[in-house]
Amino acid sequence: MTIIEKMYAGEELSEKELRCLATGYSRYCDTEPGEYEEIDLSEGDCGRWTQAMETIIQVGNDLWAIPWDRGLTECQENEFWEQPYRVERKKRIVTQVYYEKISED
Repeated sequence: MTIIEKMYAGEELSEKELRCLATGYSRYCDTEPGEYEEIDLSEGDCGRWTQAMETIIQVGNDLWAIPWDRGLTECQENEFWEQPYRVERKKRIVTQVYYEKISED
């Protein structure tokens, strides 16, 4: 059973399989070329040693999120704790408040 088949079947993926999907090193996995495509890579909050990351992949018409933690030092490994889950693309409009210097002419 391939990684993609396991995801759809709701089976738990190993750390190696999660690493393959999240980082794009599919040549080390049992996925076929073109079986999925990385759509986005979101960077989240940073801690002292890791940064929250989320890789979004597309399989057919479905989008999947793979959450993981990126190690921020050469001694800190990337960590893969959570299983992939289905997502849908949404848009959000954000209003930003800022202050501009008043020119004195």
